[in-house]
Amino acid sequence: MTRITGLATGLDVDSVVQETMKAYQTKIDTVDQQKKLVELQQEMYREVITECRDFYDKYFDMTKSDSLLLQKNWVSNSFESSNVSVATVTGGPKAQLDNYSINVKQLAQPAKEKITEAEFDNLKNLKISVDGKDVEVDFTNIDTKDKSESQIRTEKIKAINEALTKCGITTITAKYSEFSGGITISSNTTGQSQKFDISYTSNSGATTTKNVVGQNAQVEITNGAGETHVYKGESNTVSLDGVNFKFSSVGTTQVTGKSDAKDIKDKLVKFVNDYNTLMEKLNTLINEKRDSDYMPLTDAQKEDMTEKQIELWEKKVRTGQLSKDNDLTRIRNAMKTAMSTLVNSSESSLKAIGITPLADYNGNKNGTYSIDEDKLNSALENNIEDVMKVFISTGDTDSEKGVLQRLKSIFDKETQTSSALLLKKAGMEGSATSSNNTLSKKIAKYEEKITRMQTIFASKQQALYSKYARLETLMNNLNSQSSSLSSMFSS
Repeated sequence: MTRITGLATGLDVDSVVQETMKAYQTKIDTVDQQKKLVELQQEMYREVITECRDFYDKYFDMTKSDSLLLQKNWVSNSFESSNVSVATVTGGPKAQLDNYSINVKQLAQPAKEKITEAEFDNLKNLKISVDGKDVEVDFTNIDTKDKSESQIRTEKIKAINEALTKCGITTITAKYSEFSGGITISSNTTGQSQKFDISYTSNSGATTTKNVVGQNAQVEITNGAGETHVYKGESNTVSLDGVNFKFSSVGTTQVTGKSDAKDIKDKLVKFVNDYNTLMEKLNTLINEKRDSDYMPLTDAQKEDMTEKQIELWEKKVRTGQLSKDNDLTRIRNAMKTAMSTLVNSSESSLKAIGITPLADYNGNKNGTYSIDEDKLNSALENNIEDVMKVFISTGDTDSEKGVLQRLKSIFDKETQTSSALLLKKAGMEGSATSSNNTLSKKIAKYEEKITRMQTIFASKQQALYSKYARLETLMNNLNSQSSSLSSMFSS
């Protein structure tokens, strides 16, 4: 539309219209500021959710191999083998700390028959019998045309394995090894219970028949007290007094057991520090005071400010947006309770292992803890079961649960699932809650209201321009009439 800008009236129509509409534009800006405040609150809630989830993933996710909730990650006893090629030793949480002498006289072996490449290439047929099931393979039926020896060999091995599978035998496998320089037909597990009969005939008519049997391991394990355990078993692993032995070759080795709490101590120190960081974050958001003089800037306001001024202003707007927030207060208090109820003087307590609360009851460090690392290390080395009880014990009630179990329950309820309380309120991008949450719905209502107000604004503005356009037309007509009259009287 072509706007008439006061040629006849002498009025600055655009300025007059803008000034007239300023009050209504202020109303739109006010609603937009309210919307931006809700958007800012949502953003801040989502930051909290992200930090809680990161904390959860780091310490409570049991699908992660390093989760503190997994007992295996609390192993404090380590064992050093003088000859790891013979045997290695590991310990569980209840492993007996000791030194061991190990003499591996014989390894457990599968039932195994090796056929050289030359023999295999010259085979006419092969028969394998396992538990009353007979498998026969006629190699003369294999298509060898235009194929190399390696390709033919592969086809033969494939034929053996397919025949075994077809007959329901899954315990025997045929394989080729360049290292061994032949084909091995072997049971998949070790021990003298593994057995099969095999016969194969060469193209020359020579027949080989064998009864193939696996063998058990034979190992002598002597502890520090001079007590010897003779192991005869079908596996190359055995567990004794919570200690796991794995045998790799015939020979002897000396194993030294030692208490090693460093790894789990470091994990617990990191846990407490990360817990403190999250607690300080919540305290800061809850304790910050809101200055209501600072509202989100309008586009018009930003035009008169530098980038630095805008940055400082927006920081002021952000400060205190979640002051005394009920949701954050609920999460913080739940976390405090989960920890504080395990602070006492008993052997199974945070205080007993060197983790004590800071006396900052109203500040940002409220609910945080200090760590006596020497005391914690001593507790881990001397009584790890009590430490585990403090952190990961389970039960039907909170009083029976350890710190980690209690905190996990809190985050499950508040931030981890689509039904979690904080997600219902603020949602998260990339999830089903992204728009299906309380604040997103509130923002959508503000946007609808702003759209309606902008439509009314445009209509009112257009009406004003039309009014002044009619005035211009009227003034033009009057001016024309005045000119005509002046011409008549002057003639």
